[in-house]
Amino acid sequence: MSPLVATVSVLLLLVKQVWSDLPASRTQLNERLQDALMPNERESLDDCHFRYYNLGGGNAVAPAFGSPAFLREFAHIAAIGWSQKDGNVRWDCGGSLIWENFVLTAAHCVADQDNIAPDVVRLGDIDLYNDTDDAFAQQYKILEIIRHPDHRFIAKYHDVALLKLEQYVTLNETVAPACLWTEDEVRFPVLQAAGWGATGFGQAQTPSLLKVSLRPVEKEQCNRHYQVGDRGLKDGLKADQMCAGDIKMDTCPGDSGGPLEVKLLHNTKVTPFIVAITSFGTACGQSLPGVYTKISSYIPWIRSVLEAHGEEAPEWKFRPYACALRYVTLREYEPDVVASKTNFSESVNLEYVHVQLAEPTSTVVLGWDSVTESADNCHGVLIDEDTVITLAQCTSFKGKPPTYVTVTASGNDQYDISSISIHPDYRNGSLYNNIAIIKLNEPLNFHKYLLPACLWPHYALPDDRFEILGRGRRDLNELYLYQTPTINAVSKSLISRADLHQRDNCTLPSVYSARLPVGLSEEHLCFGNAPFLVPETCELMYGGAVQRNVFRLQKYFKHLFGLSMLGRDCGYGQSAIAVRIASHMEWLSKVLLTNRPHEAANAVRFYNSDLTPGDHCQLPFGAGSGQCTEVAHCPKVRYDIQLERQVSFCSNASVVCCPMHHIRNVTHKQSSSAARNELDDCETRYKSVHRKTYLFYEIRDDRDNDETERDQYPHVVIVIWRADDGTAYECVGTLITQSAILSTGECLSLIGTNQAVVVLGFNSTSTTIPVQEVIIHPQYDASTLRNDIGLIKIRGKVEPTTGKVPACLWHNQTHTPFRLKQFMQAEMQYLNSYPMYNKYCERYNHYGNRSLEPTQLCLSLESVNNPIAPGEPAFWQNELDDEAGYVVQYLVGLVSYVFPMMTVHTRIESYVDWIKSVL
Repeated sequence: MSPLVATVSVLLLLVKQVWSDLPASRTQLNERLQDALMPNERESLDDCHFRYYNLGGGNAVAPAFGSPAFLREFAHIAAIGWSQKDGNVRWDCGGSLIWENFVLTAAHCVADQDNIAPDVVRLGDIDLYNDTDDAFAQQYKILEIIRHPDHRFIAKYHDVALLKLEQYVTLNETVAPACLWTEDEVRFPVLQAAGWGATGFGQAQTPSLLKVSLRPVEKEQCNRHYQVGDRGLKDGLKADQMCAGDIKMDTCPGDSGGPLEVKLLHNTKVTPFIVAITSFGTACGQSLPGVYTKISSYIPWIRSVLEAHGEEAPEWKFRPYACALRYVTLREYEPDVVASKTNFSESVNLEYVHVQLAEPTSTVVLGWDSVTESADNCHGVLIDEDTVITLAQCTSFKGKPPTYVTVTASGNDQYDISSISIHPDYRNGSLYNNIAIIKLNEPLNFHKYLLPACLWPHYALPDDRFEILGRGRRDLNELYLYQTPTINAVSKSLISRADLHQRDNCTLPSVYSARLPVGLSEEHLCFGNAPFLVPETCELMYGGAVQRNVFRLQKYFKHLFGLSMLGRDCGYGQSAIAVRIASHMEWLSKVLLTNRPHEAANAVRFYNSDLTPGDHCQLPFGAGSGQCTEVAHCPKVRYDIQLERQVSFCSNASVVCCPMHHIRNVTHKQSSSAARNELDDCETRYKSVHRKTYLFYEIRDDRDNDETERDQYPHVVIVIWRADDGTAYECVGTLITQSAILSTGECLSLIGTNQAVVVLGFNSTSTTIPVQEVIIHPQYDASTLRNDIGLIKIRGKVEPTTGKVPACLWHNQTHTPFRLKQFMQAEMQYLNSYPMYNKYCERYNHYGNRSLEPTQLCLSLESVNNPIAPGEPAFWQNELDDEAGYVVQYLVGLVSYVFPMMTVHTRIESYVDWIKSVL
C-alpha cells in the first residue's frame, strides 16, 4: 500500500468517528460565563443552555487529506474523429463514455458530409492538439457503429447512436463512464454542455474542451423557433426532444453528440448524469435555444444493444444509485470540500461536506399501537426529558393519535405518550400552524448520545447556514476513497447542511405550492442547497430538527430553529420548508410554562382588600401561605410583577402576599449596626484583599512580587470538637464576618461541648480560636433538613494576616450565579457546579423523593461520585470592572445533602435577615 493510500485510509477511520459541525461564525453569542445569572424559577423556554449545561460540547473539526485529482471533471467526454491521409485526425463530434467499451453520441455524427464514418475515439484529453495531458489520454479505434433503427438522416428524430470501441478502456480518474438520467422529468434549472466547438463569441473551433451552462426552455417557447414542417421536423418537436439555451451562448458546431448533463451529489462526490445529447440548433452565438435528444426514452434500446454485444446490462445497473456507486472512487469530490486543486492533485477538507451519515441526538420516531401500520415518516424533537415537539400533521394517522415514541439514540427504547397538544389554529392538511407538543409518561435520562434540542426563540437566525435531518441509502452516503463500494439499500439517518432561503429564492416545487393557498408566511423557514442529489441519497425527516450548534456560555448547544415540513431530496436543488419555532414561542410557553401567565389582564389578582401588613395570605398557584408585606420588602414579588407573573395583593397595590422566606427586614429583629455594616459593606470592605491571586486563580502574591504562597481557600475554616468519649468531630464552616462562621444546622447541632474550636487552616500548625456560641436556625428540621443552617460566634476576630478573610453573602432573591465553585475538603479542590431548577432536581432525588423548598438550592456537578460533605460551601466570584484586578467572592450555598452528580444546598439569600438578626 502506498503512503498516500495508507494515510487516507487512517483518516477515513477518523472521519467516521466525528461529525464536522458548521463553523461558528455568528453563532458565538456574547455571553460571559462568569457573569451569567440563572433565574431561581423557570421564566423562559430559552434556558436550555442553563438546564443542560453539563451536556454541552465542543466544536469538532474534520480532518483534511490529499487525493489525486487529474481530469475527473471530463473523464467521460469523448472526442470522435476521422483519420486523415496525412496521419492527423479531424475531431468533428463529441460523445460520452457510458459503458467501459461504448460511447454515446448523436446519430447524425456517424457520417460526415462525404458519408464517411468516424473511426477513432479519444478520451481523457482536454486539449486535443497539445501534448500536456497526453499521459492521461486514451485513444481507441471504433469497432462498430450502432445507429438507432428509427433514425433517418433527412429527419431530426431519434438522433442517438452507440459506438463500440475495440477494447475496454482503462478506468482511472481521467477516463470513466458517465451515468444516464432515467427519469422523463427534467427538474434541473441549469444543465451543462461540453465539447470542442467554438465558444459562442465568434471564435473558431478550438482544441481545448469547453463547457457552458444552459437552462432548459419550456416546450411552448421552443416551438416558436422550431415549428411543425421545418426542415427535418415534419411533426415538430417530439416528447423525446428538449430545448436548452442561454442568453449569451449556446452549444456550437463541433459539439454535436456531446452531453447535456447535470452533476449529482452523493458520497461527498459528484457524478455526471447525461440528460440529453446535443442534436441541432441555430448558429453559434445566437441566443436561441438548441435542441437535444432526451436520453431517458432510449435507455431500453441502449440496454438491448449492450446485451446484444455480450454485455451484462440489466435494468438495475442503470438505476441512479447503482451507476453512481459503480465508479464512485474515481469521481470528483464535491466542490465545497476541495481546499486546493491542480491537474494532478487536490487537498480535501471534510469540514464542508453537504451530507453524511450520523445519528441525530434529539430525534424520536412517532409510533401507533392502535393501527396495523404507522406513518413511515413522522418524527419529533426532544426539548426536555418528557417533552417532544412535532408537526401537527403527525398527530393523527388513519384517525388515530400516536401512542408512543421510539428513541433511536438510546437503542430504540419506547416511551408511552401521555398527552398531545395541537396548535389551536391548525387545520387538517394545512401547512400553517403545523406544530404540536407531545408529553411522555416518564422522563428520559439524557447522555452524550441522547441530548435535548434548545429552542431558538428569535425570528432572526444566528447564522444563515444550519443542519437538517434526513434519511437515505447507506451506500450513497458512505465516504469511499479507494475501497470498493458495497450495495446497501438500508436507510440510515443523515445530517445535512442547508442554507437559509428568502422568499425571492425559495424555489419550492410547483406541486407543493397548492398546499400554501396564501403563500409563505413568517412562520415558514425556507432552506436548501444548490446541488441536486442522486435519487435516494436523502429524504427529509418530517418533524425532524432544523438546527445549529450555538456557542453559549463557553459551550456548544444544538438550537432548534424549525421542524422540517415539506420538500424533496432534503431541499437539494429545490427548496424545502420548515415550521419556524420562533413564530410559535408564545403558544409553546403557554402550554409548557404553566406558572407564567401570558395575558396582561391575568397577570395579577387581588386576594382580599381587608388584609393588612402582617396578616397571613395565600400565594398564587397553591404555593402555600405567606404574609402581607410592603412590596418594597419583598424583592421576589417585585420581580414577579415586572415579569407579569400572577401575584396576590393584599389591601392595596403596595402590599403583596410574600413568601415568608423572601420577606426582608421586617420579621426579624434588626442586627447591631456594626454587624449589619460588615455584612452590607462586604464588597468595598474586602475587595482590596479579594484578588485574582485568591480563589480560582493562581495563588502567588503578585502585588508584592514575592514568592509567598497565599491561602487558596481564604473563607473556609474547620470547626472541631470532641465528644465525651474522646471521639473527634468536625464541621466545615465559612467565614462571613471577622467573628462569625456559617455551617449547616445538621452538623452544628451535634456540638455538645464547650471545647469546640475553629481551625483557620488544614494542618496541625494552623491557628485555632475558641467557639463562643452556636446558634441553630429555630425552624431547623432534622428529619427533612429544612432550614439547615447555623451560625457560630467566636471569641475575638480573624485578622487578614492569618490568610483568612470573610466571604460576602449572596443577596439576590430571584437569580443565582450560574457557574459556582464547590469546595471539596476531601480532595482540597474546587469543582465547577451549576444551579438547576428545584423541580428538575427532585426527579433525581434518591432520598425518599423529597420535595425541595425555595430556600434550598440544587447544583449539578461536572464530575460524578465526588466525596462532598455537608457544610461545604459553594462560591461565586464577581470580577469587578476596574484595572486593579479586584474580585469579590460570594457565599451562595452550603451543602445540606448529596446524591450522584448533584448536591442540595441551603440558599444563603433566604437567610440573610436571620443571620443579621442573630449577630
